Parts: sequence; C-alpha cells; structure tokens
Amino acid sequence: MPWAYFVDAGDWTDVLAAMAFSAATRKARALALAVLSSSSRNLSRRFCADTIRRSVHEYPALVRFRCALAHLDAELGGEEEARAIIDDLLARDLEVEYRDHEWAFSMALLANPCASVADERAAARLYSLLLPFAHVYAMAPVEGVFGAVARGLGVLATALGRYDDAERHLLAAIDLERRMGGRPWLAHGQHDLAAMLLARGDPDRARPHLDDALKAYQELGMETWAARASALA
Repeated sequence: MPWAYFVDAGDWTDVLAAMAFSAATRKARALALAVLSSSSRNLSRRFCADTIRRSVHEYPALVRFRCALAHLDAELGGEEEARAIIDDLLARDLEVEYRDHEWAFSMALLANPCASVADERAAARLYSLLLPFAHVYAMAPVEGVFGAVARGLGVLATALGRYDDAERHLLAAIDLERRMGGRPWLAHGQHDLAAMLLARGDPDRARPHLDDALKAYQELGMETWAARASALA
C-alpha cells in the first residue's frame, strides 16, 4: 500500500508529513504534499501549491501534477486558476489516452475542483470519463492514494443535480472505505453524502452522516475539514 492514508487514530498528518518529505524522489514528494495538503494543519498549503507548480514545469508529461495543482488552487480560493487548468485538461482528447491507475488517480484529483469551480459541461464530461472506473480506488502506486473513485463521481453527480446517482456512488464509496479502514476517506464520503442530502432538501437523513464525519475529522485532527462539516450543520 502507498504511504498510509489508513491510520486509525492520532495525529496522522504528522506521520504523512514525515513520509512526504522522506519520499525517494521529488515526484513522489510533490504528489504526497498535494494529497496531504487538503487536510493538514502542519504544512503550508501555499508551500504545497508552489511545490506542485514547480513539478508541473519539471514533469510536463505527467498530467497528475496539473490535476493536483487544480485541486490545490481550488482549495486555496484560486477559482480562476483552477478553472483554467480544468478547461485546458478537458479540452484534450482524454478518451484516447492510456487508461490505467495513474490516469484514474489523476482524473479523481479533478472531481472536487471541477464540481466547485467549473461549469456543468465540464462536470458532466469528467463524470463520463470517470464512470467506467466507479469500482476503482484512486491510487498512484508507491506515491499516494486519493480514495474511492466512486466518491468523486458522487461529488460530480451532486453538482449536476443527479441526486439518485450521487447517493448510489457515495454509498458505494462509504462501503468501500469502511471495508478498507480508510478513516479519512470514509469521513469525506460521509461529509459529501450529507452535503448532497442537504442540497436535496433532506436534512433529517443528512444529520447522522454529518455527525459521523465531524466526529472522525475531530478524532483525526483534520481541523480544516472539521470546520467545513460544522459549517454544514
């Protein structure tokens, strides 16, 4: 398994930070920082974004770094920057590229920023690209994981107003994360399911999922995400 994103308790961000900085290559370190930065309280997100931005220029053939940068730009409030990267990537003929775990990992990184900052057409395109990988775990061997692809599909389906599809994908992601013991990603799935149910106008069903996500975020020291879950309450 790539560096552990499946710890049970404690300050897992410290563990991941150490692994990120001890990675054998600059590529592995940069990718680790990209995945880590979305919830770490110990690393500067802007430092992570700068690291990824350098990697985009150092490794132009590796699409994952552009996807990671879009993810980070959206997290940092750089909506225009994230949207420009997404538009550029989705303008490519991605259907003819070799589709492996690396490709699925890269596209999975785009789900959240695409849902939050891109237009409906882009979200629909990414959804169709990822749909054949609904059963896959987003994973760049050795370097990182990004959870169940089904979670990203659920986020995109929510943005498109396809709530039945979103619920199906998110429940599948939650089941997979629970079986794998991926507590951070399980919490993300529960958070996204709650957000979808709230958008659908079903707060009673959303509440237990949101409570579970908030509890997990607090136990894992994921303060940024705990604040987001609290804001939904």
